[in-house]
Amino acid sequence: MDNVAYLSNDSRFTSFKCKGETIRFKTSPSLECYTDSKEWDNG
Repeated sequence: MDNVAYLSNDSRFTSFKCKGETIRFKTSPSLECYTDSKEWDNG
C-alpha cells in the first residue's frame, strides 16, 4: 500500500501520513473534518 496517504485532524493540528513519513501543521480549532481533496500533485 505504498500509494495510500492519510489526512487527519486532532484538536488544532492536521497530520498527513504517507510512505512512513508524517507532516503535522496547525489548523483552525473549529475544523471538524476534511471532506474533499482539492488538488494533489503526486509529488
